[in-house]
Amino acid sequence: MITKKITKEMEEKLLKIIYERYTREYGYGTRNLTEHKVIITGGAMFENEMPEIYEYDEVQNMKRCLMLGILKELMARGYIECSEDNTYYWLSEKGYEHASQNRLQRFVSYLNNNSGWAIPLALLSLVVAVIALFVK
Repeated sequence: MITKKITKEMEEKLLKIIYERYTREYGYGTRNLTEHKVIITGGAMFENEMPEIYEYDEVQNMKRCLMLGILKELMARGYIECSEDNTYYWLSEKGYEHASQNRLQRFVSYLNNNSGWAIPLALLSLVVAVIALFVK
């Protein structure tokens, strides 16, 4: 059944795949980001690594690619950029940085960007320190 639903995991996975292909071709660094382009009709290029990029409807014998929807979501979040005619997409610097981070780095980045968490974390550290004083 064709639902046209996109998940956050699909976005993350496609971003990682584009990042890995970019680093395989150009190495690390953002100097050639606009050189490594993804065409909107290139869903078949990603099918082996990401089979969920296609939805199948066995009743009507149809196959629908979700790639354009995922690319538009990534573009709305600032992780990719597109050409003037919207046919080619490539990683932005923000997308490159996001895709290159592991979970711990993303968590630390989140905490750095959301300073409201500093007070609860400081209180938690205080509680742990006080408990450590009394434990022998």
